[in-house]
Amino acid sequence: MIRHKCYFSFILYSSSFQTVKCGVPQGSVIGPLLFLIYVNDLPCASSFQTTLFADDTSLHLSHKDIKTLQVNVQNELDKVDTWMRSHRLSINYNITAYMIITTTRSQNCNFKISMNGVRIQQTDSTKYLGVISDNKLSWKPQISSLCGKLSQGCDVMCKIRHFADIKTLRLIYFILFHLHLQYCIIDWGRAYKVVIRPAQVLQNQIVKYKTFSNRTSSASNILKLLKILKVSDLHQLDLEKFVYKYNDDILPSSFDNVFSKLYKW
Repeated sequence: MIRHKCYFSFILYSSSFQTVKCGVPQGSVIGPLLFLIYVNDLPCASSFQTTLFADDTSLHLSHKDIKTLQVNVQNELDKVDTWMRSHRLSINYNITAYMIITTTRSQNCNFKISMNGVRIQQTDSTKYLGVISDNKLSWKPQISSLCGKLSQGCDVMCKIRHFADIKTLRLIYFILFHLHLQYCIIDWGRAYKVVIRPAQVLQNQIVKYKTFSNRTSSASNILKLLKILKVSDLHQLDLEKFVYKYNDDILPSSFDNVFSKLYKW
């Protein structure tokens, strides 16, 4: 037997003291709160409809004419750039992009915008808070990404079903499958049935795995037996919850002028 002796030596260096004029230590508890307070007035800097979530910001502007939209967007971006400079903040241009959402076939290849001399790249889809939106609002990229996650849940269920009872499998279903399926379904659930169908097929597949049913078995009967809602029913339920909250005025104030109430309960 040969034994090796290892010796480690450490050399410590101490830097000189410097005055911190702005910022907080990375990873601090109060850092996110101070940042939100710091950028709280960004929506007032331009005419954009601004959505803030931590350091992820989304800017929205609309117009019927594409050329007028380009001019307006560029003017408002200049205002945002001025605000960023005055607050000593910088933008990561590598992950910054714009998307034109339209149902028409208008040509927008000449649509060009920039910030601080850097041209902003155009994209056909973008991911914000875990939801992928596309320029036609077809929700195809979102559902495609969702089906990838659901397929992984199907694989896990197929393997673990031999070692757990139906009650445990139902709990696993809600953890690995239902959470992904329900997230923001009130938005992507409005897609065409043919677009949503792959998600429904995967749901049918996973409940058949849970109950060791044949491929030809009725998935609707199994879902009723397990008291699990179909994809379309989940969307309808979330939509009804939203309307209920709106009628009871318990939604955020940003929804106050979005809809018109036809009557009071």
